[in-house]
Amino acid sequence: MTNYKISSRAYSKMVLHAAKYPHCAINGLLLASSKDTSNNIEIVDVMPLFHQNLHLSPMAEIALVQTEALAAANDLQIAGYYAACELFQDNTIEKAPGVKIADKVAENNPNAAFIILNNTILGGKDNGPSLNVYQNKENHWVSTSFTLNQINETLDAVELLIQRGAMKDLYDFDNHLDNIKNDFSNAHLNRDLQQLLAMY
Repeated sequence: MTNYKISSRAYSKMVLHAAKYPHCAINGLLLASSKDTSNNIEIVDVMPLFHQNLHLSPMAEIALVQTEALAAANDLQIAGYYAACELFQDNTIEKAPGVKIADKVAENNPNAAFIILNNTILGGKDNGPSLNVYQNKENHWVSTSFTLNQINETLDAVELLIQRGAMKDLYDFDNHLDNIKNDFSNAHLNRDLQQLLAMY
């Protein structure tokens, strides 16, 4: 069984992506160090992909290729997929958008994770991290455990970011397609998150 750790940066960006488009399903890719072993994977960052074109399509293929290149340039690998459902109560893998993308990622990385954001507690800190994590076992996604780095500080920071409206500063690949100046790696947001977490 693989041990999954999720960094404050990765968690924050997933929640902000979902918070920016509460009326839409969203998805993205998980990134981990290329040096991670099959037993221990830390999701250090994410690449927000879509809030419109969530299925395996030519645009998704382009996004995968670009993400793979950006990851390799930073000594990272694609280590999974995340999604949030459109409907508030739909928080299961059966309802998740873009499962074929997750399956494709798992073909290239058998230890890939599939994260479903739990809309019912999204952004709140009282109920803990708003995530359900799955691992691919014999071509089936099964629920598994995870840890969130600096859990209390991260949940406090995310709640504050949402209150500040920081989600408007996050770009996904759909935004990048609208204007290539919109950096879907969100380097600008990474700096803000680092500064905020340093305050705790």
